[in-house]
Amino acid sequence: MLFCYMCGNATEHGKGFVFSRPDGVPYWLLMKFKTPFFYEADGKICEGRAGELLLNSPGTPLVHGAPEKFDGGFCNDWIYFSGDEADKIVKEMEIPVNRAFSAERYPEISDVIERISKESNDRTANASYMSCGLLYLMLAGLGRAIVQNAYSDASSGAFADVKRAHDEMLRDCGRAWTLSDMAELSGYSVSRFCALYKKLYGASPVDDLIKARIDRARYLLLAGEHNVSETAELCGFSSLHYFSSAFKKFTGYPPSKFAGKDKPKTDETAESLDVSSCKLCPRECGVNRLDGERGICGESAEIRVSRISLHPYEEPAISGKRGAGTIFFCGCSLGCVYCQNKAISRGECEGQIMTPEELARAMLDLQEKGAACIDLVTPTHFSHGVAAALRLIKNKLNIPVVYNTSGYEKVQTLKALDGLVDVYMPDFKYASAELAAKYSAAPDYCKVAERALAEMYRQVGKYKYSSDKTLSRGVLIRHLVLPSCRKDSIEVLHRIAKTVPAENVLLSLMSQYTPDFALDTPHKELHRRITRFEYDSVLSVAEELGFDGFVQHASSASAKYTPDFVGGEK
Repeated sequence: MLFCYMCGNATEHGKGFVFSRPDGVPYWLLMKFKTPFFYEADGKICEGRAGELLLNSPGTPLVHGAPEKFDGGFCNDWIYFSGDEADKIVKEMEIPVNRAFSAERYPEISDVIERISKESNDRTANASYMSCGLLYLMLAGLGRAIVQNAYSDASSGAFADVKRAHDEMLRDCGRAWTLSDMAELSGYSVSRFCALYKKLYGASPVDDLIKARIDRARYLLLAGEHNVSETAELCGFSSLHYFSSAFKKFTGYPPSKFAGKDKPKTDETAESLDVSSCKLCPRECGVNRLDGERGICGESAEIRVSRISLHPYEEPAISGKRGAGTIFFCGCSLGCVYCQNKAISRGECEGQIMTPEELARAMLDLQEKGAACIDLVTPTHFSHGVAAALRLIKNKLNIPVVYNTSGYEKVQTLKALDGLVDVYMPDFKYASAELAAKYSAAPDYCKVAERALAEMYRQVGKYKYSSDKTLSRGVLIRHLVLPSCRKDSIEVLHRIAKTVPAENVLLSLMSQYTPDFALDTPHKELHRRITRFEYDSVLSVAEELGFDGFVQHASSASAKYTPDFVGGEK
């Protein structure tokens, strides 16, 4: 429980009054100032604005008062509290400690402190429980307000300063950085810089620096121009042992694995991505896309993009807090009759022609906007251009590259992407050749998808989360439960579990099938949504097989979650 020791509202202190809290006081002290104030932090005198708050931790000395230039004293609301859960709640809510912060989106806090004061002075039986509940409400409200401020103030001066330091640090990640160096670039103290950085990027600057160094190291090793020791030095690691340990922690493999051993030969890569007689996908239609011929995918060799935007409706581990940086490519090599992206997969959207250089710049722009990842949606038939773009800027990307595919992939094409893709997100649509033929004109779908999944897992291994709970590496397999196909969905799960270790991959079991996009087909069984029974019976098998991952609410089965591909951001 939480307990209020004492509190006060709108307490006025005269000019020249300085409050000095001694070392060792065992209570938390929260204050909301109604006037300008100063306080001492890290041996420095800091100034706070009217409306800001200050949370002083137990045992920490504190000095605060009114600034000399302010004509008058200071006025604040204040509350001392304690309890066995106080430390945990403050940490979980990410409430700043021993420094001023703003919670403009929680103006009710003064009223809550006043209510706590009244309950604390009440001697009736339930008053202590009311006081405890209000303390929880106060801290939860502060936590929510701080998160909301992080989103709304992302373009404010403070965050612009932090972003400047962030960008310089990642641009020159091989430099021997210290926290003091980073903080100096932002113009803030180390503690203030670290707090603002975490609020903006969801991780510590040290973690991001190490990740950037490992990403650069992986790129250099795959390029084959430097050995492991040289790569460690170029990426800012003074200790080879520490480099090897950090590399394995972030990638799941020792650096020697990336030192050219598994990289496809240049001539093999070029051949597998050749579109002059296109065999990028399992259709192997063999048209000369370089001469403008269009394959079964409906596309020539030119990269055609429908939409580039931050997309919040992917799985939480992909979208993160600000959305996945999605790049929707026009055309599709599979062509499912119930496709919810028909506007782009069937050529109904004109799209925008982009060169690999332009595509690379678009990826960097998404990173600048705070994207959780680069989410390449239906990229198979443009894998030649995607690979070219990623080779230009992979060492500049500090967020993972997600290959969001139908699962109908050739192993040779996937091998050409080895080292360029961090997260594979394939569909696994069917086990039945009959269903695959009826709905996607691909009777070989299951066998092709099994081989592709095995290759994806070989490249990226067991899934890993970043500090902000987004995927940094691994395989996330999607399966959409279709109406009247419950038994096939169950067989799909068994096929997946036989192909890759169920505990090492993530499964997204989707209930979002929307009949709106299949009403023009002759398959009447597709003209309805799936039932609760159909979905739950598949879900129970997924749990029995040991899959971890994501499930969906029935409310997601709506066309409103499909982006408008006409008139998108790009």
